[in-house]
This record gives sequence, structure tokens and C-alpha cells, in this order.
Amino acid sequence: MWTVSFSVGLPVWSGRKQERAVAESEARHDAEGQGAEAIWQLLRLRTEERLALLDSALETNQLYRGGLLVQSEATTESTMSQYKVGRVSFASVLEVLNGYVADQASFLESMARAQLIAISQWDLSLEPSPGAAASISAGPVPGAQATGGGGAGGQPAAPSAARNGM
Repeated sequence: MWTVSFSVGLPVWSGRKQERAVAESEARHDAEGQGAEAIWQLLRLRTEERLALLDSALETNQLYRGGLLVQSEATTESTMSQYKVGRVSFASVLEVLNGYVADQASFLESMARAQLIAISQWDLSLEPSPGAAASISAGPVPGAQATGGGGAGGQPAAPSAARNGM
């Protein structure tokens, strides 16, 4: 006895499978585009945040230079003059000098914070922490060793270049 068979493949399910594969491919393509857009938005947001932090730090430095340090130095000189003529005690002189040194230290921490922000603006791999001053004094901070090379008069290195780079 002999048997002969003949078969033909009918693409009954192939349409649905192809539609699903095409839809999956389109969804992956859309997700890649949205991922790139999310990265650009995040980059723009971080840049704007850094510029705002830099502006704030520069304004703080101006307040130190224009007011607080001038007043602190004047108070120190006045107290020293009064001590020389015998009007104030040595303890008062030490207290005023302690305040002057603390003001200078705060100003230098503010300058270091501005430098860190300015450096991180150009090197996006560095992230300034919200408590940058505390972390500078507490231990190593990425980019903290590169604070030299600021502009004239202890200014942060080219803050306007950070704004123009955007």
C-alpha cells in the first residue's frame, strides 16, 4: 500500500505576528527617541541649576568682599587701637581676631564652593554636592584639588564663560 501526501502552508497567523513585531519595533524606536530627549532635558536642567548656584555663590562672595570683610577688618583695627591705649582687654582683642579669622575662613569656603561649581560646569563628570563647603572641609571632593588658577583677585575662573558656554 502506498500513501502520497501533499501539503501547503497557509499564512493564517503570520499577519498577526508581523504586526506585533512591527509594533514592537516602532515602540523601541520611540523609546530610544524619548530617552535621548530625556537626557537632553536632564543636561539642560543640571546646567541651569549649576548656573544658578554659581550666580548665588558669586553674589555671596561680593557680599563678603563689599561688606562683611570690610566691617570685620575695621572692627579689628579699631579694637587693636583701643587695646593699644588701654580701653579694651586682651580677651576682647582675641574675640575680635577670632571673628575676623572666621569671616576670612567663611569667605574662602565660599570661594572654593564657587570654584567647584565653575569647574563642574565645564567638566560634567563632577557633581557639586549641596553641602559642598562641609564636604570640602570634611574630606576629598572631586575637583577640590584643582581650585588653583582662578581669575585675578581670587575670582572664580571665568564665570561668564560658563554662562556663554550654554
